[in-house]
Amino acid sequence: MIHGGCPWLPAPLHSSYGTSPSQLAAAQAFLGAHGAQTKLVTIDIGSNDLLALVDGCHAQLACVAGGITATLTTIETNDAVILGTVRALAPSARIVMFNLYNPLALTVPGSDTLLAGVNQALAAFAASEHVQLADAFGAINGVAGSPQETARLCLLTWECTSYANIHPTTLGYWSLTFALVKALRP
Repeated sequence: MIHGGCPWLPAPLHSSYGTSPSQLAAAQAFLGAHGAQTKLVTIDIGSNDLLALVDGCHAQLACVAGGITATLTTIETNDAVILGTVRALAPSARIVMFNLYNPLALTVPGSDTLLAGVNQALAAFAASEHVQLADAFGAINGVAGSPQETARLCLLTWECTSYANIHPTTLGYWSLTFALVKALRP
């Protein structure tokens, strides 16, 4: 997001962001031109940081648990940079951050518990920064460990397809949209 260079390129879901070197640079260019008219900015980052930790630990939960504090620090540091940029360029925009959903619940038993801790930390960070938090976990996973969680993940992400991809399907993006609308309600 900040520096560019997605490690999963050339995945078809990723964009080069035109002439911008990163997503943040593209956002800066847009907000630099339209910040005064921008009423809503959503921020949904951190999943790639967690995936890098899980991949580096070969999905061993003890290893992931040992690295989670440093990964959370990275996520919060990046969020602070992004929030500072958005606030400077679109000072009247309403900002909503998403917590993280867990596509790894399908393959890494116990990962919902670790992600619950991550999402608690993100909620505390959002509160300290005075931004609203949308519940991506509830929108995609539903209830952690419930019998419906697997079905929801298979329906709302590409994980159970030949793509085996964590990104939401169209229906998943609709679910995230409803979570955003819910977060925007007074």
